[in-house]
This record gives sequence, C-alpha cells and structure tokens, in this order.
Amino acid sequence: MPYKVATTGEDVLELNQKFNIIGAISTGSDYRVSEPESEQEFEASNVALENLQCPILGLCYGFQAMAKFYGSQIGSREEKCGDFLLSDVDNDHFLFTGVDTESQKFSFCFHDFPIQVPPGFKQISSIDEMISGISNEKLKRHGILFHPEEKEETWQVFDNFINHCSHAQDVNVQYQLHPVVYRDWE
Repeated sequence: MPYKVATTGEDVLELNQKFNIIGAISTGSDYRVSEPESEQEFEASNVALENLQCPILGLCYGFQAMAKFYGSQIGSREEKCGDFLLSDVDNDHFLFTGVDTESQKFSFCFHDFPIQVPPGFKQISSIDEMISGISNEKLKRHGILFHPEEKEETWQVFDNFINHCSHAQDVNVQYQLHPVVYRDWE
C-alpha cells in the first residue's frame, strides 16, 4: 500500500489536502516526552491528532505524545529495553487479532509512560502495571508502548491496523488512497 512521510505539521496539513489519508502511524523517537528539548518536537504529532480524521496508531514515543495530547501526565523511569509479555490485554481489540498475547513477547525500549489513561480512552494492555496500550474508537486513536516492527511475530499488529483502516473505506477506491506515516524527528 502506498504511503507518504511527514516530519512537520506543515507536511501533515499539505498531505491531508492532497490525499485521502486512510490511516497514520506516529513512530518512535529518540526524544523524551517527559523532557522535551522544545515544543516543536510535538508539532507534527499534535497537528495530526488535531486535523486528521483517519485512524492514528501511536508507537512508543508516538503513543506517549498521544497520551499527553489527550490529557495524561507522563511519568519516567530507568530505561526498560527487551522482549516482554503484555498483561491485562484486551484480546477483543482489533490490534491483537491473530496475536498470541499469552506467549508472544513484544519488543520494548522506553523511559516514559502515561501515568493514567487519557479521558475517553480505554486501556488495552499493560506491562509491569504500567499502561502499554490505549484506544478510543470514537476518535479513531490507538497507542502502544511496544515496537511491533522489531519482531516478525508481532508484525500482525501493523497488518491489523492497516486492515482496520482499509475496511473503513469504500473497497472500490481503496487502491487510490494514500496513507500517511508521520514521525516527530528529522
């Protein structure tokens, strides 16, 4: 499926005017949500969250920035990196369809995490009693603290998100649509 990359809020707005965006992914970053170097770090993410009507999936930093945007305080801890099992998984959530969350470990590397679930969202997973997944179906916003791109066994999470975005569109025009992938670093 074709995609475009946006690195600034201006990019997001331009692509939103040019294309019928069916989904967006806000990726990880070397930045820290708890210790921003400037508010510019959040620009592309905030513009996308404010302006895109399509589903958005936030990954790690993108998840943390999404939680902050919607009202969660962000906590910090020593870096946690490695492969870990999720707990308190909502296996009925579309992101986890076809994923064996009982035995499949997920790749994490983070310092920051949301302290509480943002208003209007529900928690869909946790790790060590920290929130590691949130979702708001009405807003079409979903966030996960782990990195599904790092393990072939967890790529299904991406497939589930892409299928979710595609099914929301008219099948007859599906191949003319261009999803946008945005990130918050250069």
